[in-house]
Amino acid sequence: MQSAATYRCPACGASLPADRPLWRCDCGSHLDLEPGPGLARGEIAAGEASLWRYRAALRLRQPPRVSLGEGPDLAPFAEPNGKGAGLTLVTFHPLFSGPGVERIEPLAFQRPPAEIELSRADAERLGVANGQTVSVGTNGTTRELRARVNRRLIEGVARIADEHATGLGERVEVMT
Repeated sequence: MQSAATYRCPACGASLPADRPLWRCDCGSHLDLEPGPGLARGEIAAGEASLWRYRAALRLRQPPRVSLGEGPDLAPFAEPNGKGAGLTLVTFHPLFSGPGVERIEPLAFQRPPAEIELSRADAERLGVANGQTVSVGTNGTTRELRARVNRRLIEGVARIADEHATGLGERVEVMT
């Protein structure tokens, strides 16, 4: 691997390693990110379907910290706990949501669809096809939701927008 990325100060000419986020030089000027040497075809991670396939272009000294779901699995924090039947429910709060989106008709398109995301393995095991309407239930509460197969979701986890998961417990059963 060639040298790591660097910042260059246009005011004083200082060169600093780009191994952590910096916005200003010690002299007070902004920092420019020096262009790297580019990538050879073999440095692109062909098996990865994300922007991280080009990570070699960053020439980082250490592996990047993944923090906002950029990694290979959605909801890796929700490991199936194996306690009881069904799937571990993970809910999420959409970025564009709240009273404004709920009450204003022109913004209704931003509301999350009434759907449940399942891993490919769980969908095959349950006999659920992408787009099929399924019953999702727990403790006597049932919702009719459209199934969406998500190849990035880990097995044993179901993902539903919080506004469609009201009343469901932490483990849910999916029935066709």
